[in-house]
Amino acid sequence: MDRWIGYYDERAETGSWAERRAAQIEKFQRLLPRAARGAPAVRRRLTDAGLDPEAPISVDVLSRLPVTRKGELMEVQKSDPPFGGFLAVPSGELKRIYVSPGPVYDPLGRNLDDRRSETTLFAAGVRPGDVVQNCFLYHLTPFGLYFDDALGNMGCPVVPAGVGNTDLQARIMRDLSVKAFIGTPSFLKTILDKVVEDGFDPRVDLQIETAVVGAEMLPESLRAEIEDLAAMKVIQAFGTGDVGLVGHECPRQKGYHLFDELIIEIVDPDTGAEVGYGAPGEMVVTSLNETYPVIRLGIGDLVVVEDDPCPCGRTSPRLTRILGRIDMLTKVRGQFIHPANVARLVGLFDEAARGRAVVDRQGHQDTFVLEMVLAPGAAPGDELKDRIEAAARDVFRLRAEVAFVDGAGVEADGPAIVDRRKWD
Repeated sequence: MDRWIGYYDERAETGSWAERRAAQIEKFQRLLPRAARGAPAVRRRLTDAGLDPEAPISVDVLSRLPVTRKGELMEVQKSDPPFGGFLAVPSGELKRIYVSPGPVYDPLGRNLDDRRSETTLFAAGVRPGDVVQNCFLYHLTPFGLYFDDALGNMGCPVVPAGVGNTDLQARIMRDLSVKAFIGTPSFLKTILDKVVEDGFDPRVDLQIETAVVGAEMLPESLRAEIEDLAAMKVIQAFGTGDVGLVGHECPRQKGYHLFDELIIEIVDPDTGAEVGYGAPGEMVVTSLNETYPVIRLGIGDLVVVEDDPCPCGRTSPRLTRILGRIDMLTKVRGQFIHPANVARLVGLFDEAARGRAVVDRQGHQDTFVLEMVLAPGAAPGDELKDRIEAAARDVFRLRAEVAFVDGAGVEADGPAIVDRRKWD
């Protein structure tokens, strides 16, 4: 079996982009009036822009609607709980409600006709019958269950492994002849290192051939290290909990093919004007989703999108570079952290005067340190450190190390998050 040829839906993936774009626009025109009838926030946005919510609306008018930044979603939902007025169906029609840091609530409908996950998996070489070790989180966040559902549709048995338990994960990979891994690249490397530590050769003693990775940056040096260590391919997926998968790599690994289910704009972060292919801009996403229509979500990534043909034959535009974040959200070990969460943590402790999160990289693993300045009269100690670290796990859903520091090192008006990582 050649895992690296073929398409999950050849017509959908290789057809004329102009025709697919026309179909996308036609669907948008059908969706928007329906979304406006069900979702008060969509109706308000249209009327505030001087548009008739009941009339056919050209995709060109999207630029007249405001961009909602990903970092603003928490406040949008607080002002109109629980979904910011964007839920377009009765709550009884929902299948799941995911929770992103903030918290931000992301509803999923029961009748979602969406093959983005299957398309991603097939492009990454996953085939029916493959045993797949799914190491994305299964609680609160979406991608573990997104891929679990898709693998079931494809006829692949799934090990719902989640994260942690590295010793057991390494044994599972050996004992069950796992063919594909799904999760973060750093955790895949951790499992493979454990296989080696246990005295096995991943090239000889594992059957793994491919991995779908995401939720954190993948330096090319780490990809090369993993692929060499286990004689496998590492294919990236790109997405966000609010709209699901946005794009996926193909075996040529020349950027993320963007999905037709989303209308993608690349805009100047300062002016909001759309930029052309090849120019850097912020990615703004509109989801063609009848349950939870997300209109012009600025996901905060500064990116470059190209429309030149990909050697694999897929015709969609490709996201070829992610240049960084334009807002204050920072992703650590696959989870977003926000300055508001740092302030929230500090506010939980009378002993704390202020603090900041410092993110760095050691080897191929993110490090996450909370530098805390104590209030006058408060004394550092292991008991306080343990309490703050336990609270940080609840606030950030990440393990963090707490370091007590002198106030001179953490300015009162300085950044709440310092990212020192270098991606080379």
